[in-house]
Amino acid sequence: MGQFIRFDFPIFSEVNGPKKRIKKLVINEKPSDHGYQPVKWTGPLLAQWIDKEDGLAYQKAQVYN
Repeated sequence: MGQFIRFDFPIFSEVNGPKKRIKKLVINEKPSDHGYQPVKWTGPLLAQWIDKEDGLAYQKAQVYN
């Protein structure tokens, strides 16, 4: 069974970041477009991208809780 990204996690909330921007990124762009090796976006990879783009660092537990 494949992994999928749930947009109801706290990392994607309107308070914590631009939800529409991240959703658009996941749907329309590949990680390789941003210099990452994985083929699909994952929670930790998105957290890394958010840190790089916006300077917001998330801990692993925050991504999945």
